[in-house]
Amino acid sequence: MDMIPMDNVGYQRLLLEIEKERETLSGIQSSKAEQMRQCHSSDAVMDNPIISQIASQERQSKQRLQDLLSKRDRAQIIEPAKAKDTIGFGSLVKVLFLDETNTPTTVKVVSNSPMEGEVSLQSPMGGALYGKRVGDVANYTVGNSVFQVKVLSID
Repeated sequence: MDMIPMDNVGYQRLLLEIEKERETLSGIQSSKAEQMRQCHSSDAVMDNPIISQIASQERQSKQRLQDLLSKRDRAQIIEPAKAKDTIGFGSLVKVLFLDETNTPTTVKVVSNSPMEGEVSLQSPMGGALYGKRVGDVANYTVGNSVFQVKVLSID
């Protein structure tokens, strides 16, 4: 089983995602139980499109929860990078997109569940940036498109 590297912030975000999904699943199950109570026979349950829709939502929520729990079980907590010469967990990185826009942007490298302005190491860009130094060019692919960013600074 592959370990998933993440920092403490990413791990706490993952735990929050798990809790939210558990709450979502509980709400779905309550709705399903209420709909089933309103039916007077097993045939009515089988013919009720609302119950079918709720059952589908329940399956999806259970799968999301299972995926999150698997991620939690494979988590390996890693401390943020202390070295400022290479990109690691917690690095604040200024990059230049090497395309027709030549857009500079600053991103923080995190382990998972990125927020605005952050890239996950599990993302194509985050994975390509990990371990790079100032001046390096990182290539990454999204779908059928290949992107390049040049590392301008690391904090």
